[in-house]
Amino acid sequence: MGNLEKRFSNLADLNIVNNEMWLNTFRKYGIDEKKIVLTGNPYWDKYFHIFNQTNFSKEPIHDQPIKILIITTPLVEHGHWSEQERDQIISNLINILSKKNEFLFSFKIHPTSESTQIYKNYIKKMNTSSKIYQNESLWEIIENYDLIISYGFSMIHTEIALAGCKMILFNLNNDFKIMPLVNS
Repeated sequence: MGNLEKRFSNLADLNIVNNEMWLNTFRKYGIDEKKIVLTGNPYWDKYFHIFNQTNFSKEPIHDQPIKILIITTPLVEHGHWSEQERDQIISNLINILSKKNEFLFSFKIHPTSESTQIYKNYIKKMNTSSKIYQNESLWEIIENYDLIISYGFSMIHTEIALAGCKMILFNLNNDFKIMPLVNS
């Protein structure tokens, strides 16, 4: 990582930072306050428009069956889990949810890192029926669901928290970093 102090210099006329963490870091390493501008992150502009056009209910869920979207994360594919760890979590989750008539559930898997065939095999093995979404945008399908269940770590968790959607995020004791917005 090197010496952080060498990364920062007062030579620039303007330093644009997108959040308070960077603002504080620049201050800490001696950048003149008058040369720092906090702008926000343009990444969120698209989501601001999506969230303003979508109605996520803050009310308790009264509908039956409760429609659950399970958002997976590619922990096996990125080397954080073994296939057996994924199998145990997904199989247990399907087993629990499929025993209850008041739940319907579908999967939203990673658009590039996960295989639909793996989830089709889970569904077949557990003798249940569920939709599997992969290439669809979460924001195109989310209004069809009452609740999101997820695990691991992903930027999508931050987007869901910002949108104010109901989400259960399992803590599986893997020491995954929980983003501040999700944690709050």
